[in-house]
Amino acid sequence: MKKPRHAFDRPGQVQSGTAVLQLETAPDRIATAALPWLTTTISVSGTGFISDKLTEKYSTLCIRKLVMALSFTIIVSSFLLITLLDASYRALILMCVIIVMTASGPAWASAGVNQLDIAGRYAAILMGISISIGSTPGFLAPMITGYIVENPHLKREWNDVFIISILIFALTIGFYMIFAAGELQIWALNSADEYQHILNSSISSRNISERNSLIEKNIYDLTDRLKAEIHAENNAE
Repeated sequence: MKKPRHAFDRPGQVQSGTAVLQLETAPDRIATAALPWLTTTISVSGTGFISDKLTEKYSTLCIRKLVMALSFTIIVSSFLLITLLDASYRALILMCVIIVMTASGPAWASAGVNQLDIAGRYAAILMGISISIGSTPGFLAPMITGYIVENPHLKREWNDVFIISILIFALTIGFYMIFAAGELQIWALNSADEYQHILNSSISSRNISERNSLIEKNIYDLTDRLKAEIHAENNAE
């Protein structure tokens, strides 16, 4: 029986993720360590801005599903390409890794705020539970990788790790597309939220500008009516 071990438990194996690509120069290390996080930061911020703009025409649920589907499709495709490439294609593999990290940004920007969409005042509790469960891969992945990867210099062993990742991403997006919600749920409502269903209406979700125009028109009508009543009272006096 294979002895369980951590993926990084031997001297020098902390670099096992890049050993198969033989990344020894400073530019290579920067490309694998810093650049993915920089592009992820940009993609997270950009997704938030674009999503806010799209809410003027589309429902929150539609936007969340669209962003998640595109993000996971790019991630799965990049992982699949990595498994098909030979280790000699270092630049292309590194590009795929950077693309995976960058595409993870929109997924986090969408799913990371989904609790606020559906839970309202209970969003903090829901987010705490989600993050706790979602953190388990952080310590499970190195242990599982340690079982699978005997020689960090052999790409075929790392391919098994990527295939497992592909399956997990595929199952996750399938589950999300079926069960995801984008509007405040009934169980999260209280007496202070009695008008929340109005904010969740199709008019509000799909065309905020139209709703604002309608509200503005009603305010003007009410103002004109009040002025007319005041003028009539003054004339009567």
